[in-house]
Amino acid sequence: MANKCTLEDLKESELELLVPQMVADVLGTSAKTLIQTARNAPDSLGFPVIKIGKRVRFPRRAFVDFMSGNLQDKSR
Repeated sequence: MANKCTLEDLKESELELLVPQMVADVLGTSAKTLIQTARNAPDSLGFPVIKIGKRVRFPRRAFVDFMSGNLQDKSR
């Protein structure tokens, strides 16, 4: 990606699922590190992870809520 995604970009997006690079841009980490964490310790991230085979995706709305401090306990 030439331009890094911002939280504002994600808030305005109509995408349902985010790819790791988009989330990594907002978190200030690498996509590789995010993918490894999502696979090995998804609960440590604090927001939902969807694993589809080897692919990892993140629900946009839940991630934006998490970053805004509005994510409810996902165990409910």
